[in-house]
Amino acid sequence: MRTVYPLLFIATILVSESSFSQQLSLSSQYHQNMMTINPAYSGFRGMTNVVASHRSMLTGVAGSPQTTYLSVEGEGKEGKIGLAFIGFHDQTDILSMSSGMGNFVYNAKFGDNSGLRLGLGVGVQNFTVDMAKAKVIDFNDPILFGSLSQNRTALNGEFGAVLHLKGFQLGVAVPQLLSNNPTIVASNDDILNYNTLRHFRGSLKYDIDLNDSKSARLYPLFVVRAANGAPVQWDVSGVIESDKIGWIGVTYHSTYAIAFSAGVRYQGFSVGYAHDFTLGAVNLYSRRSSELILSYQIGNRWKEQEGLNKKLQKELERLEEDLENQGDDLERLEEDLENQGDDTEANEDLLKKQKELEDRIKELEKSKANSGGSNNSRMDGVQNQTNGTPTAQSVRNTFRTAQAIDFADENGATPPKGYYVVVGAFGVEENAINWKNASIAKGNKNTKLLYNSNLQVREVYMYYSPDREPAMVERGKQYAEYPTVWVQKLE
Repeated sequence: MRTVYPLLFIATILVSESSFSQQLSLSSQYHQNMMTINPAYSGFRGMTNVVASHRSMLTGVAGSPQTTYLSVEGEGKEGKIGLAFIGFHDQTDILSMSSGMGNFVYNAKFGDNSGLRLGLGVGVQNFTVDMAKAKVIDFNDPILFGSLSQNRTALNGEFGAVLHLKGFQLGVAVPQLLSNNPTIVASNDDILNYNTLRHFRGSLKYDIDLNDSKSARLYPLFVVRAANGAPVQWDVSGVIESDKIGWIGVTYHSTYAIAFSAGVRYQGFSVGYAHDFTLGAVNLYSRRSSELILSYQIGNRWKEQEGLNKKLQKELERLEEDLENQGDDLERLEEDLENQGDDTEANEDLLKKQKELEDRIKELEKSKANSGGSNNSRMDGVQNQTNGTPTAQSVRNTFRTAQAIDFADENGATPPKGYYVVVGAFGVEENAINWKNASIAKGNKNTKLLYNSNLQVREVYMYYSPDREPAMVERGKQYAEYPTVWVQKLE
C-alpha cells in the first residue's frame, strides 16, 4: 500500500458526498456571479462588471481547499452579445489547478425581457502536483523520488444555455466539456491520473419584483450538479436583493452545509461575505467555510437610468403639451365645420386643415408612445393599454371624429351617432371589462363599451349625448380624475 497521505485524499474521503467528489469548486455566492456556473450568463447584467472572490473551505483542516477567481464581463451591441473572461485557481494540499477561460454569448431575443442565451467558453487548465507538500509515513516510498513538482496543461471548454422569460430563468451547462486526462509520472513509472470529468449543471431561478422600478427583487434559486461516478448534488437558495443597497441570502448545499450570505453596494462597488455551517459527517472535522466576494460595476446603471428618465419625462411633458394644443385646434376646427353649414368651398378648406391636424396628432402620439408616456395612465391600478402598446385613444386629446359604422356597441350593433365621453381604450377585452366594472362600482352607472374595429380596441365611455355641448361639459367634469378623457364623435 502506498504511504502517501496528502490531505487532499483525506478531505475527499471526509466529504465524499460534497462537491469535492465532483472536482469543481463550490460557492455560496454564485447568485452574485452566475457565469461561474453557466457561461451563458456572461454579460447578463448589461454592464461591465469586475468580480474577485476567495473561498476557504473546511477551516481548521490543514491543506483544505482554497479557491480564488477573477472575472470580467460585459455586454455587446443591443444586448445580443455577451463577452467575459474568468480565471480560477484551486489549491488543495499537493494538487493545484489554474484555468483561464474566455466566454462568448449570443442572445436570441424574443422580446424586451425574453430570449435564449447560448454561451461557449474556451480556455486552458494547468494541473500541478507538488510532492514536497505531501505528509508521508514512509520517506523511502519510490513515488516521492523524481521530480517533486510536475505540471500538465490541457485545453478546456464548456457550453451553456439560459432560457429567460420575463423573471423566469432556466439554465443548463456542461463544464469540462473536453474531459481531459492529464497524467503525472513518478520515477518508478507509476502513473497518477487526474481525470477532468465532464460535468452537468442545471439551474432554475425566478425573480419576484419588490418595487415598480424592478431594482429590488426576491428570488428562489435551485442548482443541481451531476458527474459520472459521483452522487447528484443540489443547492436551494432564497435571496432578497437590491441593486442599490445589497443582498441577503441563505443556501442549503445538499449533505454538506447551510450557508448565509450578505453584501452591500455603494456607488458601483459591492462587497459580500458568506459563511457555511457544515452538516453531517463533515461537521466532525470542520465546522465552517467562508467566502469573500468583491465587485465593481463600471458605469452606474441606476444613475444613468435616472438621468434618462428625467429626459424622457421632459420630452413627454412637451409632447403632451403639443397634443393638448393640437387637440384644442382640432376642436375649434370641428366647431367651424359645424358652423359652415353648406359652404362647400369653406368646408373643403377646413377638412384639409382637419386632415393635417389629425396627421400631426398621430405623429405626436407615436412619439409619445416611443417615450413611454401613454403607458403610464392608470385607473385604480389598471393600465390603459393595448397588449402593452399605447393606442391613439390613450393620449390627451379633447376631441376626435370617426364613423359610427366602424364601431360596435356591447350587443354588436352599430352605435347611434353622437358624442361619447371616453376615459380609456384597451386591446385586451378583459382589461376593458375590468375598467368598466370598476367605474360602475364607483357609481358611474352609465359606463359602457364601444368596439373600435379600425384600431381593434375597446373604448370605455361614461356618457353619451346626441349633442356636442353636454358631452364637452361632461368631459370637463371627468378631466380631474381621468386626464386622458376625450370626446369621441361618431358620424
